[in-house]
Order: sequence, then C-alpha cells, then structure tokens
Amino acid sequence: MKMIDLSNKLRPTNIDNFVGQSHIISKDKALYKLIKKKDIPHLFFYGKPGTGKTTLAKIIAREINTDYFYFNATSIKVEDLRKVFDKYKNTLIKPLIFIDEVHRLSKNQQEVLLPIMENYDAIIIGASTENPFFTLTSAIRSRSFLYEFKAFTKDEMNKILDIALKDIDINIDENALEYLITSSSGDARAMLTLLNFSYKVSKDIDLNLLRELRENVIGDGVSSSDTHYDLASAMIKSLRGSDIDAALYYMSRLINGGES
Repeated sequence: MKMIDLSNKLRPTNIDNFVGQSHIISKDKALYKLIKKKDIPHLFFYGKPGTGKTTLAKIIAREINTDYFYFNATSIKVEDLRKVFDKYKNTLIKPLIFIDEVHRLSKNQQEVLLPIMENYDAIIIGASTENPFFTLTSAIRSRSFLYEFKAFTKDEMNKILDIALKDIDINIDENALEYLITSSSGDARAMLTLLNFSYKVSKDIDLNLLRELRENVIGDGVSSSDTHYDLASAMIKSLRGSDIDAALYYMSRLINGGES
C-alpha cells in the first residue's frame, strides 16, 4: 500500500481554493486584492507550523505568473541569493524569492536583502514560526508587510480533511476523525501526516491506530520559542482584563525569552 505525501498532494494551487487565514486573504481583504492585481509588496508570514505560509507564497507566485525560488534560511548562502538577483538584473521580470525559516537569517544576510527590497528588483516573501518583530531588523520590517497566520479552526481542519478523504479508499470511524483534528492543534500538515502514515499501516483506521502513532496532542511546549508571539498576545489580553498576576507572568516569560 503506497501513498504520497498528502500535505503536498493536497496543496491548493490557486488563491480561491486556499483554506483558512480569512482575516488576511478573503476576497474583501487588501492582500487578496493586491494578489489579483499582480502588484505584491514584500511580505513576511509568521505563525504556527502547518498553517499555510509556504502554500500561500507558492500561490502568489502562480497568481502573478512570475519565477519562484525557494530558500531555507538554515542553509542559505549569500552567493546563491546574489546569483538569482544577477540573473534578473537587466530583465523586466521580478522573481519571487521565498525564504523559509526566515528568523534564522543573520544580520549580514538580512542586509544583503535591503537593496533588493529597496529597488524592488525581486519580491521577497519570508515565513517564520517566530515573531518577526523580534527576529527581523527594523530596516527589513520597514520595507515589508507582516501577517500573522493563525492555527486552523476545527471547521477549517474538517474542510481540509474532507478534501483529503474524498478520493482515498479508506475506512475511518468518527472517534478517529475527531482525534485526527483535535490532536493536531490547528496544524494541517501534522493532521495529514498522521493520516498519511496511518493509511500506510491499514486502510481501516481507528482511534487505537492513531494513538499508537501519536500518543499525545501536539502542543508548543512551554520552552518553545515558537510561542513568543503567543506570550505577547497573552500578556496584552491579561492587561486588558486587569489580571496583574497573569500579565507579570507572561511579561517575565517574554523577558526570559530575550525580549528587549
């Protein structure tokens, strides 16, 4: 029994099939209108894993009909970036440069991007699980727009799961369906990965099989730096709610995590 990676197989290829993030990408939103006009600013997407950041970048490249280059900041080399920039230097094409894990860019690497962003020689889109207000320089932020991607809601996860199950010969009970969604904590990639490997074991999927592969619900973990923007949000909400102890707690965790 063989099955390809569902998270890639089911990746939407146009903006109208994109699920979730309606607060930034629904038809009445500015970013949606800019994409349709093929006039894209530099963008940085941040939020939890599996929420569509890379998918939206690929959709934007397809929608505006331009060349797309993928880089991961964990292995990126300045020379590789410069090769792309030089290739398009005297052309009318503005390539889309997508940089994943953008929070791992060094200050020097970020500075290399500045003249490209300033002159709009290429469209720069970055994705991160960490807060760009904390990881990107002010010069980079001033030349771009930042959007937070939120975890998928239960309804959105259901919609993605319905699409995944549509053309698959699979038997799955209600308890298993519920666990697929709830144990993934709004991470569509995690949900599809669990479904993918469960199906490789058996086309009859039940709760016991899922729990064998994933015993616990996926969470951030208290020490994870991915939760940085969540802590800031929690502190603000605590202040609004006049909960002094909670506000001090979240502020202390932010300071401990390196917030200025």
